[in-house]
Amino acid sequence: MRPIIRIAIHLLPIMLGFFSNKSEHPLASPKEAKAICAELTRMDAAKGLDEAAGWFASLAGVDGFPPKLRLERLQELVAASLAHTRRQSREYLTDTGIHRLQQQQQWQRNFEYWQHLGEALERCRDEATASKDQLLPILSHLLTALGLQLRWLRLRHSQVPAELWTQLGQTYLQAVQLGGADRSVATLGAGENHTTPTQEYLKALVFQASSLDNLKPIEIVLAERLIGHVLPRFALSATAFPGCVYWIDAGRPAPPARLTQMPAATPGTRYLSPGEALADMQQMRERIRATGQLPREIAGVEALPAEAVLRVLDHLLQCWSAKPPLRKNARHRIASDVYVIHGLDTLPGYLLGSNSSLEGIETWVIEDVSQGGIGARLSINRNDWAQVGALVGFQPEGVSGWHVGIIRRFTRQSESDGAAGIETLSKQPRPLSVMDSGLKTDLIVLDPLQDDSSVRILIAPSYWENGAAFVTLLDGRPWRLHSDEKLEATGDWLIGLCIAEQIRD
Repeated sequence: MRPIIRIAIHLLPIMLGFFSNKSEHPLASPKEAKAICAELTRMDAAKGLDEAAGWFASLAGVDGFPPKLRLERLQELVAASLAHTRRQSREYLTDTGIHRLQQQQQWQRNFEYWQHLGEALERCRDEATASKDQLLPILSHLLTALGLQLRWLRLRHSQVPAELWTQLGQTYLQAVQLGGADRSVATLGAGENHTTPTQEYLKALVFQASSLDNLKPIEIVLAERLIGHVLPRFALSATAFPGCVYWIDAGRPAPPARLTQMPAATPGTRYLSPGEALADMQQMRERIRATGQLPREIAGVEALPAEAVLRVLDHLLQCWSAKPPLRKNARHRIASDVYVIHGLDTLPGYLLGSNSSLEGIETWVIEDVSQGGIGARLSINRNDWAQVGALVGFQPEGVSGWHVGIIRRFTRQSESDGAAGIETLSKQPRPLSVMDSGLKTDLIVLDPLQDDSSVRILIAPSYWENGAAFVTLLDGRPWRLHSDEKLEATGDWLIGLCIAEQIRD
């Protein structure tokens, strides 16, 4: 039975109006509430999340429910279902082979859990008295729920609606007005850890300021853990001071922005500084580079490749530094079509001209172009593969040959439209068949071959081996490519550096 139908059956007497002044909501009864929470814990993760979200929605909408009891029941439901949120988050990140519709349903389930919880907590806030002791936990929990809505939006590379920034800012400012923004509060879910409204708001600001459009979902989660580790070292202040990098007006529906000039001061103006977090991250990076050992104090990090952790560390350090990263090449606005293919297996046929099929070709619209790549709009409905790190071949309208590039930035602008930033790897890629220890392998050379020079190659990760030698013919001349260094890799492709040697008799 669908969770929403099950809950509707529980609530039937209320919907029909058969109750007195005393609430007949199932969760008003301690015995029924205990049974509901116990059942939640026994459910599988997906069903448990759906069921919990349904109860959140019912608590947000029911009238005549004691305000204090409403908060207690929400906390009990969260405690009973919090493990499900972690399992579903892991499944969303690791089930990469599922269909796009299934992935969307997984995302919707996770997002709606926090969305309905946020709505229920807003109801608690609106009904609470002005008592600081009663209001501050509600405000802190609400900031947590709103921050986790932000997290799930960014995991899907979706744009953050302005109203979410309004909700975050107003909730934080209410805690400030109460004089308790920095007061310690137990974390949501009846845990032993503590937080403050300021920390929850600050977490959302740092998360947004970390340019997540440039990261893959698994890298976003890693960035989130690194942010949580150094968050106490950040500072949020109503007055500007040396070291401030971002600012926000908590009273306006807008995200944090780089502090390029002093804004007009308002009661909601806040300045954000990474403080000692930069030094902590730099030291962590140097330790990893020197020893290859990952920090065990950050949960889950030790299971990741060192190069992946270093890449995210470098990204965060760039985002938080006083000097923002400069674009290597100027952008020029244009409007033109570009033809796009994707995948390492697909590229060689089009590069060689042996594949003239139009079936696998998509048409995107270029918005800007530079020496380093293009920015383009695309229809998400046509594909389920476009994401940060995807390998593409692209041919701008009017250009005769195919370029090779990687999607470095991706934003989901709506359910049907997206925007991608593609870095150009090569404008003259050459697909080659090579021999490696007697076995034939296909690769793509990204740079012109010159004797005793370094060239980049694009190859399947399973075919790369440091110190291997690839032998091939190019324009009738034999060449040997000595694999030297792995530059970048995903599960689908690898860019390696080779030393080219022309073989002479």
